[in-house]
Amino acid sequence: MSEVRETNRSIRELLSRPETRTMPESLGASLQHLNKTMGRVDHLLTRNQGELEETLENLRTASRDMKEITSTAKRYPSLILFGKAPDKSSVNQ
Repeated sequence: MSEVRETNRSIRELLSRPETRTMPESLGASLQHLNKTMGRVDHLLTRNQGELEETLENLRTASRDMKEITSTAKRYPSLILFGKAPDKSSVNQ
């Protein structure tokens, strides 16, 4: 029973705080702002969907290229620093 009384006292104390009283108003305003923001984001995404798909494909391509470059750099570090060695036939001439 003492635990119930302690819990009840804690709840009353929490509810009596000024910031708790204004919380529902703040929460409502925050949700309204979030709803407007999500509407803008939805409109932006809908309007620019083709460009976004192209941008994502470009990012995928760039990511694959970077993966290939780093893989090559791990296997042949001198290639990254000095470039491809000249053909043996051009060196002997």
